[in-house]
Amino acid sequence: MTSLQLTLFGIRMNQASGLGSAILAGPDGVQTNYAVGEEIMSGVTLDSVEFDHVIINRGGVRESLYLDQSIPAQTVGTEDPVAPASLSLESNEIPGVASLAPRNDQGRVTGIVLSPLGDGSLFRSAGFRNGDIIVSINGNPVGSASDIEALKSQIRPGARLSVEVERGADTVPVAVNLGAQ
Repeated sequence: MTSLQLTLFGIRMNQASGLGSAILAGPDGVQTNYAVGEEIMSGVTLDSVEFDHVIINRGGVRESLYLDQSIPAQTVGTEDPVAPASLSLESNEIPGVASLAPRNDQGRVTGIVLSPLGDGSLFRSAGFRNGDIIVSINGNPVGSASDIEALKSQIRPGARLSVEVERGADTVPVAVNLGAQ
């Protein structure tokens, strides 16, 4: 464990290379993506990325920082978790969280544009920011409008999704964990 005021929001592992990255926020709450070996703050670097935690190197001492799983993620959908009607095919939105629209580049879909719904609290708690564009879902690049339906079909209680979003000039991983009802 670490006594640093850091919060771990997401992890991206690359088992082939043994490297990865993590989305961390300091006391100011600003989330930033760090690759293994990068300096998080003065004298503190990201040492390694594991399935549910990261190891940071603080002046030669290795400390663990875990994803906070004590607070269940808010479940997206209606009161009945089995009812697919909450993700109707006519509506390009994740109910109560975000509207979804394809991003086109020269007639080709290159991402899913997210826009928060309501007060945006569910959107932010899922790890997204206004202006995020999903470019891959569970390692699969977004390449057609049907990827919106594929994303919506995966939103259900207990689901764990790994998405990459374009956030400004950066591409950052976002782990979405939906609590079971």
